[in-house]
Amino acid sequence: MTSEQMGTMIHDWLKEDGFPVDDAGVPNTDFSWAVTISKRKILVLKLKNRKDSIVLSGRMVFGENKERILGDSKVDDIFYELTTKYLELGLHYNFHPNFRNANLIELSQHIHYDGLSKHELAQTLSLLRNILVWTQQKISKELDGTVDVSNLEFISSPVSGGLPFD
Repeated sequence: MTSEQMGTMIHDWLKEDGFPVDDAGVPNTDFSWAVTISKRKILVLKLKNRKDSIVLSGRMVFGENKERILGDSKVDDIFYELTTKYLELGLHYNFHPNFRNANLIELSQHIHYDGLSKHELAQTLSLLRNILVWTQQKISKELDGTVDVSNLEFISSPVSGGLPFD
């Protein structure tokens, strides 16, 4: 199956399941779909340099909450628990630009073509959405609800080069 055929098949699966799907326009991809799930954007990408897999990805930007989050004395414990959860779930994660001065958290999961099914795609989308929601709620809870997590922005992907969603 060609990359174009794979992209069309994935797009059709997502549309069949009722997901709003847009072209994400991510460079250096054979296809890039932006899927909206519970007001969160997750990208489904086929990177040109990965010939047999797709990447599903989302990120959470701290924005104006950054100073409050990073300035809290519990931030090391919070980030440790977040990373432990991400590892337990087998997710790829990054704190950018680094752990001590994070502007955002990026999460992703790869699916190889030999494991790709409509079910696996839907499960991975759900997992990413759920862990983004959990991360948001965890940060709010640990900071005694003093951070308004309803405004934490969800954009882009680890490989999108920072292209924002509207």
